[in-house]
Amino acid sequence: VAVTAGGSMGLAAGLAAGMGAALVAAALMAATFVLLKRRGNEDPITVALASFGLAVAIASLVLWTWGTNAFVLPTFTSFWDLAGIRLNPQGIINLATSLSMVLALYVVLYRTDLGRMMRAAAVNPRGAALAGIAVTRVQCGAFLAGGALAGLAGLLIVFSSGLDYTIPLPL
Repeated sequence: VAVTAGGSMGLAAGLAAGMGAALVAAALMAATFVLLKRRGNEDPITVALASFGLAVAIASLVLWTWGTNAFVLPTFTSFWDLAGIRLNPQGIINLATSLSMVLALYVVLYRTDLGRMMRAAAVNPRGAALAGIAVTRVQCGAFLAGGALAGLAGLLIVFSSGLDYTIPLPL
């Protein structure tokens, strides 16, 4: 999605489209989770199997839409030389982005009320609900945050090593 949109509209539009696609996939999984939960089926195995099924469906849709041709986005043509070590600027960008996301995730999980609610909902959903935490809303938010992080990781991978739409098929 990012590359198709980026080719005709520019890099920023492609990045936004890639993040949007990841958030849509995460929202679909959150909706599936809520539907399973409302039917009284909160077994973690059922949720895991539903996520695999949804992943296969999304992968099939992507293959049907864009085909099986792999591609690599050209990023940097030159490398940085630091004390005789060649550094790829994309690798530095990936490292800096990853470290900043880990730091941001740590701050959110351990230094905010939202993080406290997320941890409470994960450890004891019934107790969190009795304490007034909207557990389902927090869990759906966690799905969306996970989708955003996965989308960002996917974009970094596309710029580093390319993309092959058939990667998830052996699952």
